[in-house]
Amino acid sequence: MAMLGGLLLGGMGIGIAVVILVYLVQPAATPELQGLVCYRTKEFNLWYPKESSIRDEHSALAAELERDLRELTALLQVDPQLIPQPIDVFVHPDLSDLKSSIMKRKGPNASSTYGAPLDLLAGEDPRPRLAELVLAFGWGECRSQILKTGMRMYAADPTRNFHAVVAALPDRLFLPLPQLIRLEEEGQFPPSLYDRFDSPYSSAAILSLDAFKGIFDLRVEGEESSIPALEAASLVQFLIEQEGGISGVKRAWGKGSTERLIARITPESPAQLSERWRAAAIAAGMRSPDYHRWHAYYLLGSGDPDRAYTEAKEYLVNSTNPVELEVAVKCAISVGDFTGAEAIAAGLSGDARTRIDRYLNLFRGWVAVTGDSIRVLAADRRTAEEQLKTLRTSYKKVSEKLSLAPAELPTRVTVFLYPDQDAKDTGETITPLPPEESATLHILVGDDAVYQLARMIPPYAFRMDTYSNLLRDGLAVALTTEPSDLVAQGRRLRRTGGWVSLYILDYGTSDPDTVKIEAGLMLEYILTYFGPEAIRSIWIGTAPLGGDLSLDSAIREACGVSRKELDKSVGKWVDNFPD
Repeated sequence: MAMLGGLLLGGMGIGIAVVILVYLVQPAATPELQGLVCYRTKEFNLWYPKESSIRDEHSALAAELERDLRELTALLQVDPQLIPQPIDVFVHPDLSDLKSSIMKRKGPNASSTYGAPLDLLAGEDPRPRLAELVLAFGWGECRSQILKTGMRMYAADPTRNFHAVVAALPDRLFLPLPQLIRLEEEGQFPPSLYDRFDSPYSSAAILSLDAFKGIFDLRVEGEESSIPALEAASLVQFLIEQEGGISGVKRAWGKGSTERLIARITPESPAQLSERWRAAAIAAGMRSPDYHRWHAYYLLGSGDPDRAYTEAKEYLVNSTNPVELEVAVKCAISVGDFTGAEAIAAGLSGDARTRIDRYLNLFRGWVAVTGDSIRVLAADRRTAEEQLKTLRTSYKKVSEKLSLAPAELPTRVTVFLYPDQDAKDTGETITPLPPEESATLHILVGDDAVYQLARMIPPYAFRMDTYSNLLRDGLAVALTTEPSDLVAQGRRLRRTGGWVSLYILDYGTSDPDTVKIEAGLMLEYILTYFGPEAIRSIWIGTAPLGGDLSLDSAIREACGVSRKELDKSVGKWVDNFPD
């Protein structure tokens, strides 16, 4: 009996020693783990801040991770032995804590390395991140961000019909595969959080200033609102369906470019593959239960709120799905049917109702006035009518100066006029996509709506945006300012010695007002002497999805002259402009 008691006491002593080792000695020996507590399972170490209440969820998260790991290794056909164990999961209460943890673990003072780390925000679905880990260790490195993004999203939800998004996209929003590849080359498929900091192919340490800056600038990607990411998921789903299942995509996984990797499983060109993919995606996507929700959502996002509301009234307003009802409410508000929005919202409750109440409370009592292709929504009818009158004139002028065809213009330009910044911050979240795609402006009463309209129309009409702020702002000035007024401002700069040579003109090196005046004069001169086709050529030439040229190169291609030569011509034109 005494021996049994001794064994029990000995066992307890060993247990206490293990606890001390795990929770006290180890963190003290590893500075990056100080302030953390660890919960261990067979396959995972879950690390939490000691003083945070999020640690209360550790059992549920551990069970979820274990289930996801089993399902992912089976789905992706990965031998579980290839996955290092344990996987160290660092769970963070917020983004600030996540950044701090990464800096500690990969900084110069870290004392340990972690073979399979995984960073999660509290409440985040762990499956997409875990999918990346399984792919990294089970399939190896892949240089195609399109394939990686698509495969991560597919693996996270393999029962979802990602084709519904492609089927729902209006033609102007759909990005064919060659354009997706161009976006990838331009860095528009940025590496994920896992890629950058946790992957076995990421840097073992962060020592350079640029790397530290990368942590400070870190944002957790939101792929549910990204058309390129959702298209990538649809493309991967199509490859799985048509090119040999998961094994087919696995054959395309590797270190080459997207084009070279996909060529491993199909001889088609990206353009040919894109046509076949979209046709199949439309056929399959239109049968998806969430097709009409996405269709209304993207009609609203592409500048066609009236069609979006028609779609919503036919398919969404009687739904019991809160996501569909929220889309319908936003469509109703965007066409000015505030009473209809209130009626639709009656079917919402809980968090969904709380979210929608922000909009209902904001827009209650507002009015909408419509004329031609413009609708203005404001809290005051007189203000809305005055703004509509001004915008109709400017809209016609901008369209004529750029020689835009009716098919290139928005079905409806929607303008929300807010009384203050807080109202604007709330209201602008109603629009799914930015102004150059949605043809929707959210501005304050008193803002220069005409200028904002002129900035929005070119990228909408040309279906791509320029990277050049000089071109974007200069063209807006040229389109909204009388040439005589612009010339008068240019003469004043030349007379006072404030004129900056056009070939070195840019933001950051010159006064912003001077930049706008001179850029406006340069674009007005090009419009006058080279015509609107030259503007179109320059704009597309400087777009990442177009020629991806410098502004100088695009001007030379379109006009046959350099910016240095333009400086002399524009200066002479300004000096001799008839009074």
